[in-house]
Formats: sequence, structure tokens, C-alpha cells
Amino acid sequence: MVETNKKLQKIIKGYKGIMDLDLTGVNIGLHKELIQQHYRDIELYKVDFSDSKQVDNLLYLVEERKNEVDSFIALASHREETPYENISRNDLMKHFEVNVVPTFFIVQKLGESMSQRKWGRILIGSSIGVKFGGGTSTFCYSFTKHCSEFIPNIAKIWS
Repeated sequence: MVETNKKLQKIIKGYKGIMDLDLTGVNIGLHKELIQQHYRDIELYKVDFSDSKQVDNLLYLVEERKNEVDSFIALASHREETPYENISRNDLMKHFEVNVVPTFFIVQKLGESMSQRKWGRILIGSSIGVKFGGGTSTFCYSFTKHCSEFIPNIAKIWS
């Protein structure tokens, strides 16, 4: 935590940004207090990415405030263990719903705005497991986190 804290501090010091974290079942107040104690300009939102209404509300907020955001850190993820041979369509789609879709649309909105302002940083957390196809029961997680590494061609124009 201390090393991560130092790295984040270097990355986001002086920026205004939005950070998404998977804090399902976690007391967000503790995290908010800790983060805002060190990074006063970060806004932290608790959003259940499996709830489309909450995602829509977040995307509306991002659209409304996209010109105020200097950085976006995507760390949210869903990881449900299912042996590869038992993966269902629902298992895979739930992982996509949380690990891919919201971050895709947030980056889509913020990337263009950051490009127009000629400044911005987007940091998307992935997983080392994506390089090896996941563990014996974490394929869905690794597969969808790998998708987060797929950078759209338009990013070349934005940069």
C-alpha cells in the first residue's frame, strides 16, 4: 500500500480526476477519507458496474464534467472464479459488463476532451494474468482485463 501510494502520488499530484474502484461490499467512507486526505482533487464514486442504471448515472456525470477532468484511473474489476470448462455465457458477460463496458465509455468521453485541451492522463489497471490466459478458474477475469489493454486506433489521433 505504501509503495502504491507513492506511485499514485507521483502520477496524480496536481491533477483533477476521477478514479473508479471496485469497492463492492467495502465501506467507501474509509477509502474516500484516505484518498482525499492525500489527494484533495480526486473524486471517488461508488458505482456497482453490474447495475446499468448506476453506470448510466456515472456516464452522465462524466459527460457533464469531462472538460474538468485531467486524469482517469480505472481500477474497477469483477473476478468470479469458474473452471474454464464450466464457463457460461452469463459468466463471461458479467465480467464484460463490469471490467470492459464502463471503462470503454468513460475513456471514449474523456479521451476526446483531453485531446482538445491538449492535456490528460488515462491509466487503466490490468492484470499480469492476462498474459497467461488466467488461472484454471479465472479465465473470464483475465480475458476481460486483457480487453482493457486494447487501445482504440483513435488514441493515436488524440495523442
